[in-house]
Amino acid sequence: MNRNTQHTTPAPGDRTPFWGTTLYSMIGVILWTLHFGFVYGISHVVCSPALAGRADSLGRALILGGTVPILVLIALAGLWPERTARLFRVGTMSTDTAGFLHHVARFICLLSFLGVAWAGAAALILPVCAG
Repeated sequence: MNRNTQHTTPAPGDRTPFWGTTLYSMIGVILWTLHFGFVYGISHVVCSPALAGRADSLGRALILGGTVPILVLIALAGLWPERTARLFRVGTMSTDTAGFLHHVARFICLLSFLGVAWAGAAALILPVCAG
């Protein structure tokens, strides 16, 4: 049997926790999703008739105030994936698997960073409330 196709059961201390690994690999997308909901939630609230006079300035301030911390968190997770993995208690794994997982997490963080930056930039360019 080829060594690359051989499956072995890991020792009890070598198991990688499923949820920690999943959350670690998806942290960029999770933060992007939270930002997406935050932006649309804020837009919905500030565009109510009660805030008609201050909607754009208040909406922009809140959206940008929520965008910057999310961008920082995504950048930190993408720049230091090993630390992020430890935060989520990702267990021990082979060097190849860990390297692959760190590269995937970095790529997802890059895409998420661009998505959050794009949505946050829209608050600067477009009015928060149409009409």
